[in-house]
Amino acid sequence: MTAKEYGDIVAAMSAEDLAREIADPRKLRFAATKSGWRRIEMAWAPFDPMNKQAKIAIFGITPGRTQMENALKVYQRERQRGATHREAAIIGKRQGAFSGDMRLTLIRILNEVGIPDYLGISGSSTLWGNDADKVHFSSALRWPVFVEVKDKDGVHRMENYTGSTPAVTNLPIFKETLRGVLAPELDGLPKDCLIAPLGVAATKAVLFATEHVPALDRDRILVGLPHPAGSARDVSSQFLGNPVNPKRKSPLNPEYRETALRLRAQVLKLAEAREPVNPNDRDFGLSPS
Repeated sequence: MTAKEYGDIVAAMSAEDLAREIADPRKLRFAATKSGWRRIEMAWAPFDPMNKQAKIAIFGITPGRTQMENALKVYQRERQRGATHREAAIIGKRQGAFSGDMRLTLIRILNEVGIPDYLGISGSSTLWGNDADKVHFSSALRWPVFVEVKDKDGVHRMENYTGSTPAVTNLPIFKETLRGVLAPELDGLPKDCLIAPLGVAATKAVLFATEHVPALDRDRILVGLPHPAGSARDVSSQFLGNPVNPKRKSPLNPEYRETALRLRAQVLKLAEAREPVNPNDRDFGLSPS
């Protein structure tokens, strides 16, 4: 099925049906496999549009259920108001991208390494608003991925895939997605676009995909950015130079802060080397992939 066909299904759902679909994708599930005893499922959500004029592309590992929910609800609302699939997908993706508690942490991470100065904007928060034309939000695995887990009581459930179990570059369906979806996506970005993978798994996935994009300038990949998820808050706080955490059990790792300073220097060097940008050039080049 095409993205529009999945979108038509969402547009025709009731709010109650959509809520059930988000909790347990059936109609939107397009792939399923196994890794050992674990079931792996992939489901559609409106994360397809691509900003071909972006100055920075930010990649998570995969949209989680919160991001899926936010994007689908906005997409459905816009379709039911009369928007086209493309229009609704652009709005839904923007609202769903890195939504929830992680967005504020991500904004701080981007500010810390000098992204606002590089882009000529007041702060990274505007990338979800007035400066949305400068950013391409995405994920190494573009659509939501859920993996089967078992709790201490032996109860099985599907949870957000975090990139580690199984490893993102090991499972055939993941490698196929990285080669067939992520690599062309990277290849379609402007040559001066910064590539910002968040966390270890997304970075491994992006570097794997770049093996199939020989023209991509590796110096534009910001390797070492932490993931802004709450589960990685201790890493991001050390990266940001604010490591106060009374619950910390392990010692501070100075490499996190050193990485932040290295990336800030890398962004500054790239900013100094680029050609001047026309401030009136604000074409919003979004198009479904």
